[in-house]
Amino acid sequence: MSETDGRTVLAAEALGKGYPLPSGWLQVLENLSLRIGAGEAVSIRGESGSGKSTLLHLLAGLEEPDRGEVLWEGEAIGRWSAARRARERGRRVGMVFQAPHLLPELTAWENVLLAARIAGRADRSARDRAAELLERVGLGDRGRQRPAQMSGGERQRVAVARALLNRPALLFADEPTGNLDESTADAVFALLRQLVLEEGAALVLVTHSERFAGRCDRSCHLERGLLAGGNGVE
Repeated sequence: MSETDGRTVLAAEALGKGYPLPSGWLQVLENLSLRIGAGEAVSIRGESGSGKSTLLHLLAGLEEPDRGEVLWEGEAIGRWSAARRARERGRRVGMVFQAPHLLPELTAWENVLLAARIAGRADRSARDRAAELLERVGLGDRGRQRPAQMSGGERQRVAVARALLNRPALLFADEPTGNLDESTADAVFALLRQLVLEEGAALVLVTHSERFAGRCDRSCHLERGLLAGGNGVE
């Protein structure tokens, strides 16, 4: 897929989230709305403490909002049980973090396949797709190597392949290039963007980088609990 097909894959409707503090109540997000289509990349920037991680956790179903709803492919995930939400997250969601979080005792291929094992479907097709994705991220000949034998950029490419193994509709990337040098970061971001387009996933990129934010389809800024720019506010 080379462009968005008009389907709304991820929606947040009037989200509110806060936390109790000894000094009172901290309202992190307030009446926040966002819609993202298949194959679309949206960046979210903001100062430290602005609520970027909280928003990402809500969108990924790792936390529940105090108010509002998160919808995956039109389904309100807040109405699901915790067990179903975890099951659907394994099937529909891929995540890439600043650190690749690879298991050191596993090979690159085994680390990619781990996503299918967690989802309970490490069959022949999943094993073949793990090998295919390693080829697509330029590591087809490194599948038997362990993380300690790979560079930081190579480990992060393995993490990207793992995130895409189950053909997720949603991909969340939290500072995925933060630990990489500039040229390696450029290569990893370009790869991530290309694969999202090809797979027709919706990408939410949390980043401090204006350069990478500007290369997404839309760039939003999180401030005082609201998203501004890039049609972030519905």
